[in-house]
Amino acid sequence: MVMATETLTLIDFYSLACAPCKLLMPVLDKIETDYKNVLQLRKIDVCKDIATASKYMIISIPTIILTNGSILAVWRGSNVRQIEQDIRRRVVRYLVAP
Repeated sequence: MVMATETLTLIDFYSLACAPCKLLMPVLDKIETDYKNVLQLRKIDVCKDIATASKYMIISIPTIILTNGSILAVWRGSNVRQIEQDIRRRVVRYLVAP
């Protein structure tokens, strides 16, 4: 199960044929590196794992889900800079929450 963990996880639903997905990949890799002690990144190619994409009702790509077992946030679209800023804010907020 993709979200069956309490570890803070970014799940990237992507396709190699998706230009915005390709732009987002190095950004997500950098975020994973920056928060390596508290965040893991899972990448799911929707063309290869149709069942998981369907289960989570992925209707557009890229779709990024932040989860700790429960969905904390979802991002869709190609605004890479905005998505990166929002993810970083959410991760920091999660880390400082009581």
